[in-house]
Amino acid sequence: MTTDTSAGSSQEAGGGNSSASSLAAKLTSFVIFQVVYTACVLGAARGWLWAGPLSAVLLLPINLRFVPRGSRLPELRLWALVGLIGFVVDSALLRSGLIGFPEITRFAPGAALTGWLVPPWIVVLWIAVGSILHSSLGWLAGKPLLAIVLGAIGGPFSFWSGSRFGAVELPRGNLTLAALALEYAVIMPVLLALAYPSSPPERSGHAPGH
Repeated sequence: MTTDTSAGSSQEAGGGNSSASSLAAKLTSFVIFQVVYTACVLGAARGWLWAGPLSAVLLLPINLRFVPRGSRLPELRLWALVGLIGFVVDSALLRSGLIGFPEITRFAPGAALTGWLVPPWIVVLWIAVGSILHSSLGWLAGKPLLAIVLGAIGGPFSFWSGSRFGAVELPRGNLTLAALALEYAVIMPVLLALAYPSSPPERSGHAPGH
């Protein structure tokens, strides 16, 4: 009887630690994302093009502390894939004239490629999004309709906020915002499907922090 009670207490303690770790992962990743977003946007607007990438290099690895060692390489691959997807999609919007970037925000002002390819700090932002899929965005797993709605709202809002600081341009106004809403409405559930290919964490047994 004593042994059973001790085992139960041990399991409860383990569950508490797991829950605390999950909450810490969600809070940490959320704060880190906000810091990286701010550094990317404000840094670009002021011509400090190193600010966003540097903040990502220093801060994003912290999120890996909440990922089991054996899963860290797949996690990094997910971040890289999200960055690549964002790079391709946003470069297409740039090429179509639906979004734009002031010269000061580009890594190579005047270069021909700046009219075709988004600046690296935009890719850094997408990588930052990838870094929170298994933590502060994990609650959206298995909820594609909610992911679509929040993507359609959050995506345009993030670009609109960036335009207020002078980091990005919305040359076609409401048409641009509509295109961004469509982009994020499609991409958010896709990214979550990539992060959770089989089932949401609460069903598969994986911790939300991973």
